[in-house]
Amino acid sequence: MADTKKTKRLHIGMAYTYVGDTGIDIPMELLEGKTEEEQLEIACKYAQEHIDEIPVSTNAEYIPYSDNFGIDDIDFKDE
Repeated sequence: MADTKKTKRLHIGMAYTYVGDTGIDIPMELLEGKTEEEQLEIACKYAQEHIDEIPVSTNAEYIPYSDNFGIDDIDFKDE
């Protein structure tokens, strides 16, 4: 897991053959000084651009073109 002082964890609801909660660490430098709405928009774009870095369950089977999510599928949860 990334250094929690330099990142903020974005939780993502994604559908694949196994539905579960996953996440990606968003660099804090991208989020600092932004409103919560701006942070979610930035984080969503970052996650979409780094989708290959988002961990999924090892027992999940990939469905082509199913790995998409939007702003309504994400949030920052306290860990």
